[in-house]
Amino acid sequence: MDDGDLPLPAAPGSDSQQAALNYSTLASAVASANGPLPDPGISSTETLLRNIQGLLKVAADNARQQERQINYEKGTNSNMVYLLSLAQYYIYLAATHKS
Repeated sequence: MDDGDLPLPAAPGSDSQQAALNYSTLASAVASANGPLPDPGISSTETLLRNIQGLLKVAADNARQQERQINYEKGTNSNMVYLLSLAQYYIYLAATHKS
């Protein structure tokens, strides 16, 4: 299983944001990334390191998703500011050009 197979956390502000931050969700993602059963030849230290690595991958995916959401919201806000400015301009034109 590669990084692309891990579930992506929810975007900030969405209804399922709590699920993205839920540790059991992270743990299940790590378990699925590391395989169903631990290899009996692997030490507990190696298992711990693999689990930490899996958690870091999930955290990195979460950070990337949050960054995408922030950039999307910035773009949406910029568009809204532009539209409001345009509306104000047209209102001004309408008010100053009355006959």
